[in-house]
Amino acid sequence: MNRILIADDEALEREGLEFILNKYLPGQYKIFHAKNGREAIEQAEENQPDIVLMDIKMPGIQGLDALKRIREMNPKTKMVVITAYDYFSYAKEAVPIGIKEYILKPAKREQVVSLLQRLTKELDEEKEKTRESLKMQEKLTELMPLVESEMAMMIMVDQVQELNLVRLAELSQFQIETGYCLVLALPINSLNKDKRKLYEAAKNFMKTNVSCVAGPMIGNQIVFFPAVDRTKQGYSLRIDAIELAQKLSDYMQDRFRLEVSIGIGSIQTKLEGLRQSYQEAIHALGEKNININIRHYEDILMNPSWDGFTFEEERRLLDGFKSMDINEIISSFRQMFDRLKQDSDSDLKSCRDAVVGLLAIISRYFRQFGIHLEEGTIVAADFQELQEIAEKRLQMMIHTILQHKGNKAMDVIERARKFIQEHYREDLSMEQTAEHVNLSPYYFSKIFKSENGKTFTDYLTDIRIQKAKELMAEMTISLKEVCYEVGYKDPNYFSRVFKRVTGMTPTDYRQQLSTFL
Repeated sequence: MNRILIADDEALEREGLEFILNKYLPGQYKIFHAKNGREAIEQAEENQPDIVLMDIKMPGIQGLDALKRIREMNPKTKMVVITAYDYFSYAKEAVPIGIKEYILKPAKREQVVSLLQRLTKELDEEKEKTRESLKMQEKLTELMPLVESEMAMMIMVDQVQELNLVRLAELSQFQIETGYCLVLALPINSLNKDKRKLYEAAKNFMKTNVSCVAGPMIGNQIVFFPAVDRTKQGYSLRIDAIELAQKLSDYMQDRFRLEVSIGIGSIQTKLEGLRQSYQEAIHALGEKNININIRHYEDILMNPSWDGFTFEEERRLLDGFKSMDINEIISSFRQMFDRLKQDSDSDLKSCRDAVVGLLAIISRYFRQFGIHLEEGTIVAADFQELQEIAEKRLQMMIHTILQHKGNKAMDVIERARKFIQEHYREDLSMEQTAEHVNLSPYYFSKIFKSENGKTFTDYLTDIRIQKAKELMAEMTISLKEVCYEVGYKDPNYFSRVFKRVTGMTPTDYRQQLSTFL
């Protein structure tokens, strides 16, 4: 119920307006009275009226002055000036403060009723817009963790364009133009604990201490992309990153008694740079020759004891895995291995450790996609045997990945199709379906379209329209019931979708159908 304040020094005028409202617009308003400007201001402050009817010529504080004060308190209040002909020119002064409505004394019923109906309609529309805006804001708030995870996956996986990441960043209001990657690795035995609790604790700690994008928990790893203060110098930023990692490590130790490992990449800009920082962090995390739990990639580069494959070599090999070109992979590895053997400081043990570390990095990279590759130890009597074993392991990895991709994609799609068939009547979203099959929405949408030849939305629409056609054959079921039965809440929207898919409205389709029954 809307609230109306009637302010007039003449009681008869106030009562006359209230009589009109109660008789011709019954039950729509809660009405308050004020006999002067001061009372009008007090009533407005106490009762927050939606509409104010104000006589501009009253004792004490004038009507316009009172309206100005009320406007300051509540800018959305609808204001109407009540004036006699003698004061009409005076009422024009109301226009600069946003008062465009007026009633001439003596107030005529038709004018009052028409004006109040229009203002009430405006109020209702404004309130509906506010409700919709709040609902949208709530939905966006609920989606933020999902959007954030998608952003992290876009950076980590080399399958997206810079523009997509920028749009997602604008939607989420996350700014990561310049930053670095920090990868937190939990000990494997800790995964017996509540993974969600560990993830939320680490994420909340990072969010409290730095502006960052948090990726999903993949295996035993959590990926963060903290933004940095671009006014600081490179070395200072590296120290800041290590100090943050140390605080995170101490926090996980104090709260959960966990000895975590953390890999940190270099400061980078834009999508490609942040992706490189992620790969550097993974590289640093996998470095076994440095017996510390916090490892910065740039520290590893500066460490003269480092003896193994370079980051660029590892990245080239991973690029080969992305294309699944076995010849390219084996060729790249042989070049890497030859370079390693030629190093004057290399011996069989250090080469073996480097190969084991390389296989671990590949395994860790594919673990984020749910692909678990065998690593294991390597026992070799000489360099030749070490190379042969390594190449066989690489070939086995390729075979496992290809097999997994084929089986996994079909299994996921079948489970998704079944889930859609079971839930198409509900308010079903792609995000819910992706969660059901345990994939990120971004990755799920790609493989779903690839396997079905259409988007998730189009597939769901086809299912619903086909079910609607089947129900329409039952002439006892109304079209409105059909609409609700197949998952639509708005009959008008259902009608538009049905016509877009079939070329005719539900009514026309049923009429055509009736001629064949």
